Amino acid sequence: MSTRTFVLAAALLVLAIFPATRCAADASDTAVDQVFSALRDGNFSKATVHFNHGMRATLTPAVLEDAWKKTYGNEGPLLSWKIIDRQGIAQSMAGPDEVRVQLNFQHSSAISTIDVDEISSKIGGIFFKLPRSNAPVTPPPGCAPAPHRYRPRTGER
Repeated sequence: MSTRTFVLAAALLVLAIFPATRCAADASDTAVDQVFSALRDGNFSKATVHFNHGMRATLTPAVLEDAWKKTYGNEGPLLSWKIIDRQGIAQSMAGPDEVRVQLNFQHSSAISTIDVDEISSKIGGIFFKLPRSNAPVTPPPGCAPAPHRYRPRTGER
């Protein structure tokens, strides 16, 4: 096989795989977006539409609402979300796609992880993590760090 034929075959293979991975990512993005849109609106029944059979049996709309409110109830409304990381697409063409999403609330932000099946776009897992405050971090009064004192070293001790 000539080098030219090999390069052409490799390029065709890459071009065949790239659209398939992009479609899987688009399907995952759509499922994630629809779940968080429904959660933002307080429509917990609609949020479970993309759940797979096992998730629907375990995480009913009432249980989802309870988990959401217990985790994020004091954080204010969900203002926005953004996919920040995705694992699974590059490793294989089948199986779950683990999507990490940054949630921005009125008073804090948090990270949520959703497992989305690349083929069916069904959600097989959703994990809520405790929020981080958006307030600037400042030390309490009286706890400011001591100034660093620099003393040049000399040859004497």
